[in-house]
This record gives sequence, structure tokens and C-alpha cells, in this order.
Amino acid sequence: GLKWRDIDPEDARRRVERLGWQVAANQGHDPQSTPEGTRHSIAARIRVLQDYAAWAVAMNQTACEFDPELSEIPLGMEGGLPGWAIRLDGGGELELLGRIDRVDVHHLPGGSTQYIVLDYKSSVQKPDRVKIENGLQLQLIAYAAALREIEGAAGALRSDGRPLLPVGVFHIPLKVKTATAKTRVEALDKAGEASFPHAGLFDLSALGQFDSRPGGQ
Repeated sequence: GLKWRDIDPEDARRRVERLGWQVAANQGHDPQSTPEGTRHSIAARIRVLQDYAAWAVAMNQTACEFDPELSEIPLGMEGGLPGWAIRLDGGGELELLGRIDRVDVHHLPGGSTQYIVLDYKSSVQKPDRVKIENGLQLQLIAYAAALREIEGAAGALRSDGRPLLPVGVFHIPLKVKTATAKTRVEALDKAGEASFPHAGLFDLSALGQFDSRPGGQ
């Protein structure tokens, strides 16, 4: 099928705009009849997605070796992968259920299938070491661990027999940026391009696969 690196950034923008307005129309927001303020708000959110899609496609073509493989993956729910059953001391069992926003993969020739788990957020969220060490911020880490354990994950990630190796978990902020203006509509119109600083944890040895540019961050 068509991969992100197979289309150019402007094509990505056009596709996202078309899909965005289709989704809005399905939710009762027809562009011709929706009030101006609501229409501008929807347009601003679509622009964020357009900016992200263009940025992500450009990165895939020039610097990042990971390709999106799965999106909106249910764990332990109908139509998805099984939940992760974790056996507890004493004979009990804990099952991890949830929904993973996105999984990207990179197949190393003759090696493993590296993968990263990504979660879209409406604001910037950074990992907190204290919360992680005390079990309060484990969602993405748990998802990454689950994919290596649950039946069917290797096939879904097209590993072709390669061992699965999680190398990162990231939050991606998709937030509408606003600017100072007299009205809300003007502020949304003046909003600049969104930025997408991925925040998370990763295996430093995979840095070259995340960003192959000289001095890649």
C-alpha cells in the first residue's frame, strides 16, 4: 500500500484537508451552513493536522527510517489485538486493555523489527522520571512492552519472523496555536505553523534511525 514517504508534503496537506472537512460534515458541520466562528475553529484544527502531515512526510522522505504501520489499534477489544495478560504472584492475572494511536516500524536487514509507540496529545506532555519510577506514567511503556508479548502483534507489524524490539515511546502534541488579535476568528487566522516536538523515551542506539541528518536531534 501507499506509504507516507510515497507522497509529497503538499499532497499530504490536500489529503488531510479533504478528510478533515469530510469528518466535520459527518459530525454535522457543513462548511456552507456552520457559523463563522465554528468554521474558523474547525479550519484551524485541520491546519494543525495539515502542518503535521506535511512535516511528518518530509521527515520520512529525508531523515526518518521508521514508517507508520498501525493506527488506532485496540488491545483486548473487538477488531483488534488481544489484551496483554500478565500473570501475578499468587495465581492472579492482570490484563492490559487500551487503544494505541500509532506504531511505526523499521526493519533492520538480517536483524530485528524496531518499533516505536506514538500517542497524539492536545498539549505538550513530557515524561516525568519520578512518575515513571513510581508507576504513575506507564501507559506508552506498557503498550510498547505488550506488543512484544501478545499473540498476533508480530504479524500485524509485518516482522516476517524478525524479533520485535521496542526502541521508543513518544507523545506528539497537536495543538492549535493562537495569536493576539481583536477577535477569536482573527487570532485563529493569524496562528503560525504548529511545531511538533516529540517528547518521550528512546533507545539512544536508534537515534540514527529516528533522524539521520547530521546533528539530528
